[in-house]
Amino acid sequence: MEWEHYRNAAEKQYGKNPAWSRYMTVIHQNLAPGDFIWTRDEVASFYLGRIASRWHYAAEEEYKNADLANICDCEWVGPYTLDDVPGSLMQCRGPFRIVTDERLVEYTKLLYCEATAMRYAPRNSDGPPNLFKWLSDSACEDLVAMYLQQELGYSIIPSTSKHSTAKYEFAMIQRESGEEAAVQVKNGSTSLYCPDYASAGFKVYLFTSGGEYKGDIPPNVETLAEGKLLDFATKHRSSLPKTIRRWVNYLYSQ
Repeated sequence: MEWEHYRNAAEKQYGKNPAWSRYMTVIHQNLAPGDFIWTRDEVASFYLGRIASRWHYAAEEEYKNADLANICDCEWVGPYTLDDVPGSLMQCRGPFRIVTDERLVEYTKLLYCEATAMRYAPRNSDGPPNLFKWLSDSACEDLVAMYLQQELGYSIIPSTSKHSTAKYEFAMIQRESGEEAAVQVKNGSTSLYCPDYASAGFKVYLFTSGGEYKGDIPPNVETLAEGKLLDFATKHRSSLPKTIRRWVNYLYSQ
């Protein structure tokens, strides 16, 4: 069935349903061969697909019975676990969500190439390797958290990471001394003004991957050097989440 024929018939039946228009815009206009798509099942297994065709209408009974008559052919790989999927990607909700974050797009391409033995070539890869350029915000936070736990002896309090605040990503306790601490992480060009954290009443660790640490650094504040985090990542890559490990292995392969 050609698109015009389908659209005219479907608009008579579904035209008053705004959801139909949104879904068909994505399926017919937005999806093109070579695009990537993520989905998950009811047990939180994730699958990654690469679109192989434009929209077409599947008239066979098995498709109609499954309510899947509007089709884009797709080449799937997976399943993948939570450890394979960036947290910021998992936060995408709804039947359709277009991802525009270049870091998530490039990670998706890297993952698909790994599964299919295709050669991966990132965009904008001029200059020396830069791990933080490709890490998603959530992956950068994970790297800082693992560094503080493994190198500085902290334990994260999991419940504190569920409550978003303007200043901190999560709270921690030093396993030997019992010292309380908190962390703020910015991945990108965002700068951090250190005096803002002087009145916290506890230790504060700050990290920005592309910004600056501005103002005088209070006694309770410690800034984390990018070099130390990178050294940690390359030396302990086997213990890192896969969302970080894949980039470390690709950028700093031995």
